[in-house]
Amino acid sequence: MGTISGSRGLDLNIGMTGIFITATGTDIGKTYVACQLLKWDQAHWRVFTACKPVISGWPTHESEIYKTDSALLLAANQLPITAETLDRMSPWRFHLPLTPDMAARREGKNIVPEALLSYCQQLIEEAKQASKAVLIEGAGGIMAPISGKFTALDWITQLESPCILIAGSYLGTLSHTLTAVEVLQMKNVNILAIVVNETLNSTVSLQETCECLQSFLPYPIIAWPYSKQTEGVNKAVSTLYNSLLQSITNTTLLQSAYESIIA
Repeated sequence: MGTISGSRGLDLNIGMTGIFITATGTDIGKTYVACQLLKWDQAHWRVFTACKPVISGWPTHESEIYKTDSALLLAANQLPITAETLDRMSPWRFHLPLTPDMAARREGKNIVPEALLSYCQQLIEEAKQASKAVLIEGAGGIMAPISGKFTALDWITQLESPCILIAGSYLGTLSHTLTAVEVLQMKNVNILAIVVNETLNSTVSLQETCECLQSFLPYPIIAWPYSKQTEGVNKAVSTLYNSLLQSITNTTLLQSAYESIIA
């Protein structure tokens, strides 16, 4: 496996220049986690870019666009929010807040899987040429229909991308998360980390949820507390970021060097 030099001197593993962000379901926190990673990256190594190729629930009024996931990702990556950057970030946009397949059919449109895969592969290649890695945010959960019987899982497996799995801490998440992992394992998807994003007002402990999942799984399990807990969020994002850096680089960062860049 070859290497390329990152924007601040890291040697990137070119097989890891596309990382898919998926989840156990919708509204679990994919965009939130991706944005936090991008903001952290902007302050440190600047090796990540991002895209959210497919999005539904797109606003009909232009004044609401800045609230969309696409706009949030652009802002987190310190890019302007323009028609051009939105088209590049999210080429497939649908107004109805449904699964992409349902929304597209209702609006008389369709998503051609080959075109979607080609778009992502182009971004991965561009990231490689720029010595970066691209975070590809999916739509909905791991089995969400994207086009006909083409699901988010098919999207990931056909890209041959490693992934980050986002889960919640609600009652029932253990079954949902373990099921999602089982499906990913069946398709030989490389799971880089599992983020348990704390569900507000959950009756289940975030820490206990993570401990239980860790007893079943060999992957890094990262507890991500509710967003108002600034110190806890900073710890979670730095842990995930460092884990990803070690996955996408061919050198292990010395702890002292890592601590110096986050100080």
